[in-house]
Amino acid sequence: MERRNNSDSGFNIYIFDDRGNSVSDAWLIWMAVIPDNSKNGFRGEVRQLSDGQVISFSPAFGQDPAFVLSAQPGVIAGALSNRRDGFVLSLISHDGYSARGVWVQWLGAVSTVMSSPSVISYIREGGGTNFDNQSGTRGVETQDDWVKPWILAQADGLGVKAKTEEYSSLRAFSYRKFRTVAPNSNFYRADVTVRVAVRGIVDRVSYVTPIGGCATQYAVKVVVGIVEGGNVGGAVDVFPGYKTEIWHAASDPLLDFLQEATLAIVGSVVEYVVPGADVAISLVTYGADVRDADESVNKQFEVKFRNIRLKGNQEYCVYIYLHGVVKAVARGVGAGICEIDFLYHEPHISDKGGDPMGGRGIKLIDYSVNFY
Repeated sequence: MERRNNSDSGFNIYIFDDRGNSVSDAWLIWMAVIPDNSKNGFRGEVRQLSDGQVISFSPAFGQDPAFVLSAQPGVIAGALSNRRDGFVLSLISHDGYSARGVWVQWLGAVSTVMSSPSVISYIREGGGTNFDNQSGTRGVETQDDWVKPWILAQADGLGVKAKTEEYSSLRAFSYRKFRTVAPNSNFYRADVTVRVAVRGIVDRVSYVTPIGGCATQYAVKVVVGIVEGGNVGGAVDVFPGYKTEIWHAASDPLLDFLQEATLAIVGSVVEYVVPGADVAISLVTYGADVRDADESVNKQFEVKFRNIRLKGNQEYCVYIYLHGVVKAVARGVGAGICEIDFLYHEPHISDKGGDPMGGRGIKLIDYSVNFY
């Protein structure tokens, strides 16, 4: 492994195997430490050690540390049962056996926080809507900051224009942008509070006859998050940030056709890894539901991303999205319909008498960023 082009904001990494060939998708632990106890603490040593030894030091770190270890050739070193005052050493040879009397170097450090509220702030920069992962019968409308997606699947085995199967999907976003303003591009500690509203239903009807039938399935979730950059859509799956799911619903059991869709909904999570960071979700208000629907939600949530890190002089998006998939499959002369309706869109299944929710959609009501 080699480091090149070192700078105060990062470096390039090059990884090679024993034959000198470039390696891709390798697990790697790296750490950058500023040797200044006024900004962070760190501990470390180089000595001969054995597998299973308990490493201890004093004084302990004031917060949860990260440990980086390496050992002489032929041995893999790692830290287990991490504590603020040490860890249990793991030393395993390449043939899978415990190693003893091996030269080891280790370094432990706590997250560097080089900020104070007086030197960093943020500027709001507007926002917008977006959508992706779309197929089949679906649509999105907007009204007064509400984003109103609907997704529909219908199947009917009867008639000249019979449609025996339909799959539909959509992911719809509402987002706001802000930019941090700081003297450098270091990470700064912050809390971000986001307030959102979620109103809609999921419903389905299957008509079964002696010579036919229909299966309907659905999966939907609502996610709130923060992502680097000035755009959402696919960026939330590949750019660093923070996210959490605040509501979901799915038919049970999920059939095979939903495996691919479910994987697409879950996606890969690219997040900043910050010791001590967490998310708190609280229900602010709730309203009338559509009682006859398979699923119904009419709530406001407050989502607090606490003790996170944001880069100085970086653009971010705060967002909420709904991602849903539905499918209907008809057999013989069976028929069925399945809908995710956050618009109050025809055809209605369970609420023909009107919309008791007083409007539907997802909405990013407001957000705030507090540095400390």
